[in-house]
Amino acid sequence: MATTTVIGEVPPYVSDDEMDASEMEHNGNKKKSEKETTQLESFELKLKPKAIIEVLHECGITTPSIHQLNNFLRTIKSTKLDPTSISLGEIEQWCLKSSQSIPESDDAPFFASYQIIYDDDGDINENKFRFFITIKRLLQTASISKKIHADATYKLVWQGFPVLIIGATDLDRHFHLFGMAICSNETTQDFRFIFRALQKGMKKLNLEEIDPDFLIAADADAIRNAFQDVFGEKKMVMCWAHMRRNVVKKIESMVKKSEQEDLVNDVESLQLAQDERIFIKASNLFVKKWSKKEPNFIQYFQNEWLTTHNAWYEGVGHFAPSTNNALEAINNVIKKRKIHFVDV
Repeated sequence: MATTTVIGEVPPYVSDDEMDASEMEHNGNKKKSEKETTQLESFELKLKPKAIIEVLHECGITTPSIHQLNNFLRTIKSTKLDPTSISLGEIEQWCLKSSQSIPESDDAPFFASYQIIYDDDGDINENKFRFFITIKRLLQTASISKKIHADATYKLVWQGFPVLIIGATDLDRHFHLFGMAICSNETTQDFRFIFRALQKGMKKLNLEEIDPDFLIAADADAIRNAFQDVFGEKKMVMCWAHMRRNVVKKIESMVKKSEQEDLVNDVESLQLAQDERIFIKASNLFVKKWSKKEPNFIQYFQNEWLTTHNAWYEGVGHFAPSTNNALEAINNVIKKRKIHFVDV
């Protein structure tokens, strides 16, 4: 019986040069894929461009330029971010449009000031934006105010960034909002911009620039340093509520259970000092009482609350609130009522 031989398809001839080129292309694509994968993972870890370049270098992957990396990250952001996210260019157009003129209505919002900074190579924080929104009626209140409250909170956010609130309290300790700012960061430069934006808004309305007596804020050095840069040497009232929360946490982690309640009571008594002389004398007695019992806590307390941030007792600012509670309450009001302020 005759057998039939089936001849399969003959593979095409590939020269050595073509094989080398194919291998180079494969390796190149593999390296490109590794680079993009590493960049994507770094993006998801929220690393900044310069940190991503360091990661690529440590992995032995050829590093792109900052410009190339920023272009890649923009592409990723455009596909990964929520479709409601707003671009930096859209923010700039929005700010430009809303700052061209002052509305006639006392209750119509406008931009007192804004800054848009693209690809700031001198800073790892990349692009930056800052804007301050207010209305005439709020600035008219600001012109006669002396006790300034400032804070940032993630309870109230816009596009993932914290809303920065600034305002004042009256003699009844009711809070009066001056405006709200949104910045891409929370550095001294950002808060300096906010305080200067407030002054610019006053000038636009031909109002006298604000000259506050006090700043009431948490233990954020960025806010305090910016306030001094703009308004000069003024009294800084440390928010007692923030200070107490921080101290209680330390007491719970550093102090014996049997001593905790007594120690908290002594800190609360110390806060009631009506002037600097009484506070210093009471502080010395406090340290003397507790230094042998809880030396580690006393070292922390002296460094943090008797040296660096020591303006948390009642006598620092007479007729000034000892907490930022009024400001934090307005944050909750805005969030719960979903107050509509400006169209995007």
